Amino acid sequence: MFMSFKDMVFTTEDKRGLASFNHIPVGTVYRTVKDVQAGILNFDYVCGRWERLTGVTPEETLADLKNFFDNIPSKDQRLLMQNINESDESNFEIRYHHPVTKKTRWFQVSSCPRREGNRIIGDGILLDVTTRKEAEQKLFAEIERLERELETEKKRLQTLKENFIAFEKELLENPVM
Repeated sequence: MFMSFKDMVFTTEDKRGLASFNHIPVGTVYRTVKDVQAGILNFDYVCGRWERLTGVTPEETLADLKNFFDNIPSKDQRLLMQNINESDESNFEIRYHHPVTKKTRWFQVSSCPRREGNRIIGDGILLDVTTRKEAEQKLFAEIERLERELETEKKRLQTLKENFIAFEKELLENPVM
């Protein structure tokens, strides 16, 4: 049985601690459970900010993993699944096509899966790092532009140098007096 935080049975202290995750401004927490024998992966819970970040309701996510995964490009899905299957602490970024805004978002996925019998349980946090990725992309584009400009200037200076040397050579061969 899979559920959101509000449906799970927790102590009052647990509920207070878990409720604090609803206030992470650019992130949310989740738990995945993979049955290794059956090869079935599901979300066990997702935090309240999930829908705001992903555009998919917690209920839709918990009912069918595809509601979330279908918005991740296949290359990034493979990366995500590789990290889930390795049962090792991970921290990586994936692209996500937000179904509501229709914009590409970038998520940093950090989790620390553990094996319990035939299950791999992955407690993790999903952070929206789109602002940083967009700034990085602008920075890289500017660096590329500056490198092209530098190459153009190098060529211009080389031409000036060659012209100067030719001019000096001509002056030496044909002195003006």
